[in-house]
Amino acid sequence: MKELFIRTLTGILLIVLVIGSILLGSVPFAAILLVIYGLSIYELFHLFQQKSPWQFWLLALCWLTLPLAAFFGLGWTGSSTTYQPLIPLAVISLVWINDTFAYLTGRLIGRHRMTPVLSPKKTWEGLFGGFLFTFIGGWGIFEISGMYNSGIRILLSAAICISGLAGDLFESGLKRKMHVKDSSRLLPGHGGILDRFDSLLFAAPVIWLIIHLLSLYP
Repeated sequence: MKELFIRTLTGILLIVLVIGSILLGSVPFAAILLVIYGLSIYELFHLFQQKSPWQFWLLALCWLTLPLAAFFGLGWTGSSTTYQPLIPLAVISLVWINDTFAYLTGRLIGRHRMTPVLSPKKTWEGLFGGFLFTFIGGWGIFEISGMYNSGIRILLSAAICISGLAGDLFESGLKRKMHVKDSSRLLPGHGGILDRFDSLLFAAPVIWLIIHLLSLYP
């Protein structure tokens, strides 16, 4: 119970910080992403401990720089040439809805392990719980905003679920390779920055690509 309380409190503070920066404008949004980037580099540096410098720099470029740039770029998607917070706000919200309800569903009713070796705590029940609430949340967010038709709403929600899971499993594999449980202890109840944002690092470029393809082929 104490662990859940600490995890919840840290999660709320992160939500306020990240969502607040997105709503305040492009400069605060860029600032918070730079903080996330810097702390993630710090975690990767200590994770690899100079054992594989080429892998370290490759991950910092492909796993951090491009996805965070794509996430920032979501503020300029659509027909507007000015910064619009709605799409990055929707993406981070749905990523966290997926993560949160997968975790809660897994804790409550999880019985069947999905990847016993790679990530022992993940269950199929948690996976489907995360997917279900992400589809519900996605429908609500896009319905309120008036964005996209039913097919695109389903596509974006599914893409976030699948790519987010891939990001989570990728980081789990990386930590397993380095024989650590968490990327750091910067975030009480969550581990490190990479532990909290691993799903976003895969989801953001996927959503950026889908939205731009949709704009080319409406």
